[in-house]
Amino acid sequence: MQIAKDFIQHNFMNYLILQYPGHNWVYYHAADQLALAELEIAGTSFDAEIRSLEIKTIANLRYIHFSTKGELSQRDLNILSKLSFVFALFKIESFEVEPIALMPIELPSDFHLDPKISTLLKYRGKTNELFTRMMLNIAVHSSDFEFDNKLELLDPVSGKGTTLFEATSLGYDAYGIEVEGNALQEGQVFFKKFLEEERIKHTRSSRVIFKKQDSAPAEITEFEYALSKAEFKDEKTRSKLAMVHGAAAEAYNYFKKERFHVIVGDLPYGIQHGNKAGKIYGSPTRNPVELITECIPAWKKVLKNGGTIVLAWNSHVMTRKKMARFFEEHDLEVLNNPPYDNIEHRVDAAIKRDVIVVKK
Repeated sequence: MQIAKDFIQHNFMNYLILQYPGHNWVYYHAADQLALAELEIAGTSFDAEIRSLEIKTIANLRYIHFSTKGELSQRDLNILSKLSFVFALFKIESFEVEPIALMPIELPSDFHLDPKISTLLKYRGKTNELFTRMMLNIAVHSSDFEFDNKLELLDPVSGKGTTLFEATSLGYDAYGIEVEGNALQEGQVFFKKFLEEERIKHTRSSRVIFKKQDSAPAEITEFEYALSKAEFKDEKTRSKLAMVHGAAAEAYNYFKKERFHVIVGDLPYGIQHGNKAGKIYGSPTRNPVELITECIPAWKKVLKNGGTIVLAWNSHVMTRKKMARFFEEHDLEVLNNPPYDNIEHRVDAAIKRDVIVVKK
């Protein structure tokens, strides 16, 4: 195999990432810019200094090349193993002769729950789970918090729970809010069945957490689980996933102030799904403007200082500039510098998806 040497950075460690082939066709061909953005953002958490990120096609396979000053640490490898697009990692060696040698590097496989969890529940309109993981990684590595700490995540528009399930695989405690009872119920039934089939020790409990005169009471269903009996005996070592049947705009009534490290959500695209806004339990709308304007104050209250909000939406419905303005009006910082400004991509003829990253 002949490989051009012009991209190799001498006096640095050089690596190639083979991209994950599991994307759908349209998403795969948009995934190069998304992968570069995710790697650049996650690279800010590396121990090694990362540079020279670029796409390279070798023997008709697409790789991401990057260089580092010094070897990748075990912590760096842990971060890489969790990125949405990483299928295999190679170190470039013997580049003074042809052909260049690629040495495979074993990546850790220490997911908290099996990442298959987010792929098992299938339904029309479901967000691509790899894209969901990308949003989670961007949120965590853009925040002031360490990825390997016990983090708490909120998805205020959680649907059947794809974001929550991805968060559990990464080891985070995950909380969701969903107004549609049927979607919520299906997500809860699925998660309980998953825990049972994997023989994971767990408990499930439900309770009312908020009452309001003009609407139904909000109820939370909480799962506590652990991978071993010893961990389950100690409440401090249990993991949690909880789903609230309620409204995104009431988040501050459901949870304590500055509770969450990150807030991640995939807003309705205005095509198949609507959302409910106006009077919190109002009629469905296909425009996310009402949802955003009503919910930002609540989301800001429950987000920790240094935390991030990461949202995906259909930019055909609302421009990035308009979306950013809503957050800036609440004194939140919108991250618009590269690579945050290069995540927009086409999903289909009716949906052009963008991602906004906001920091408190």
